[in-house]
Amino acid sequence: MEVKVKPSLVITSSRRPSQLTNTFMKTLSAIFNAPVIRRGTSNLDHIALLAKEANAKGFLVVYTTKGNPSVIDLYGLTHSFFSLFGRIFILGLNINRHFRGNYKGNKLILKGESPGARKLFEFLKDYFTLTNQTVDNFNTNIEYNVIQIEDLAEITAKKLAKYEKDETFEPSVMVFSDERRGVQLLKMKIHHIWKSEQI
Repeated sequence: MEVKVKPSLVITSSRRPSQLTNTFMKTLSAIFNAPVIRRGTSNLDHIALLAKEANAKGFLVVYTTKGNPSVIDLYGLTHSFFSLFGRIFILGLNINRHFRGNYKGNKLILKGESPGARKLFEFLKDYFTLTNQTVDNFNTNIEYNVIQIEDLAEITAKKLAKYEKDETFEPSVMVFSDERRGVQLLKMKIHHIWKSEQI
């Protein structure tokens, strides 16, 4: 199962991002062709205003825990307000710091069969539909990347035992890759996702 999208986004962080979080945001910026807004002392109302001025349809807020990107809040924008669509809780990530690219579109593919993978795929599909640009169908020559949703297979017994009684734990993996060049851009292990009931 796959969908092709061109989400219209901007990216920001919590007020005190780590160096790794800044690198992570730069990677997301290249993947989604989305500008990064430095948070500083701005509240979310101001971030939403800047996002609207950039003609974006949504924005991402990356939070940091103990120096690592830990949660991504996904917001949608309308003419009059912004609303929280949901959250992605990150277990770990692997960033390719050497890739260069600025992609104009994304292909979202479901490869996993676990409940966590299926939920993440539907979650992202709904968010990308909400924030999709109104454009013609993909040109075959477009520079795009692939977001592949997989089952989480690589986890130690110790970590598995840690989450054994965690009812929210529905793991999955997001692999971002440049299909033309055969290069992996980013790999994110996901603990679980949460979706707002107000959307």
